[in-house]
Amino acid sequence: MKFLKTITAVLCCLTMTTLFTACKSDDEMKALLVGTWKGINTQFTDVLKLNEDGSFTFESHIPRYLGSGTYTYESDPEDDDFLTLKYEARAAAIMKIKKLTDNTLELSESSGIYFHFTKVMNE
Repeated sequence: MKFLKTITAVLCCLTMTTLFTACKSDDEMKALLVGTWKGINTQFTDVLKLNEDGSFTFESHIPRYLGSGTYTYESDPEDDDFLTLKYEARAAAIMKIKKLTDNTLELSESSGIYFHFTKVMNE
């Protein structure tokens, strides 16, 4: 019985260690966001450039996203991640980050707009 408890405790510790190391920190997420992201569709191309200094430019086929300003990354307690684009001349756009990897960024807005970007490696 003691052996079974020991094995169970070790497995629980290993599971918790894996869970905690699998989660990216806010700093790691912010670092992944920096760069030039290109979204390509058969009808248009969108380019979102997120700079280290917190500024951005968005060349979008949708007029309300076209422009520049500053951006912020936020994470809420429910593990949702958000990218807020604060435009110089109009209201901010708050996008939910659906997926973020080294080369993929997927964003959605509450209105149903969805962007799928691939990171441009040679900037």
